[in-house]
Amino acid sequence: EVEDERARLNDEFIAKEEQLKLDLDEMVQSKKRELDEREAMLVKEMEKEREHLKYEAETMDRDFKLKLEEEEARFQRKLEEGEAALERSIEEYTRLSNEFQNKESRLKRELKLEGERLKKEINDM
Repeated sequence: EVEDERARLNDEFIAKEEQLKLDLDEMVQSKKRELDEREAMLVKEMEKEREHLKYEAETMDRDFKLKLEEEEARFQRKLEEGEAALERSIEEYTRLSNEFQNKESRLKRELKLEGERLKKEINDM
């Protein structure tokens, strides 16, 4: 009877030990699943963040390129305006220079004619 009790207790102990091992194994597996799920969630979050940063970088790059193109276009317009103004100034200078030369030539002719007239008048006296 004592042997039977000992055997029964031993069997109970072994059964409880096996159950504890199974429970412990289940707890370990459960924790592993939780960690795997958490890791997967963190990987998704990191991927999302990477995509967001990539989008921001692309947006910044696009904005910078647009701004650069706008500045280049503005500079080109100012350059063209400056060239046009220079061209107009050259044309105005040329016109005024020609006008001055024409007036100078006319005045020299008139002065020469007046000088000849005065000489003739003096000689006629």
